[in-house]
Amino acid sequence: NTPGVIYTQIVAGDRLSITIAPKGFGSENKSGVKMLVPADGVEGVKKAVMEIIQHAGPNPCPPEVVGIGIGGTMDRAALLSKKALTRPINQRHPMPEYAKLEEELLEMINKTGIGPQLGGTTTALAVNIEWGATHIAGLPVAVTICCHALRHAHRVL
Repeated sequence: NTPGVIYTQIVAGDRLSITIAPKGFGSENKSGVKMLVPADGVEGVKKAVMEIIQHAGPNPCPPEVVGIGIGGTMDRAALLSKKALTRPINQRHPMPEYAKLEEELLEMINKTGIGPQLGGTTTALAVNIEWGATHIAGLPVAVTICCHALRHAHRVL
């Protein structure tokens, strides 16, 4: 889980919020980014996610947690996908359209039959999405896959 990669964000207030998410590289190697155009729409996002998941196959040690970043720039989408992994797996996105997409993608991923070990119906435990504003000509989609040993902690000081 080294070298450590640190992202910072300065916000108003007198507190320090720290999230740590150690992550192995086996599943990281199976993550990916697809650069779409807005005309690809939600169906294009689903297709891009499924292409990355299918390409990963059983290598990320399912059952996995899938973080998806939509929007921003290529690098911002990747950061959003990692941020999505820090949300609890039983907590849906607060915006109904993203919560619905999370549920649809989870169902699609679990229908692949990849599953743990020799296959099965639970390829993913959760799909979490984060989104960001993007340029009118772009629709970047990043998928970060994490094995079932998803570890993260959050503290405010």
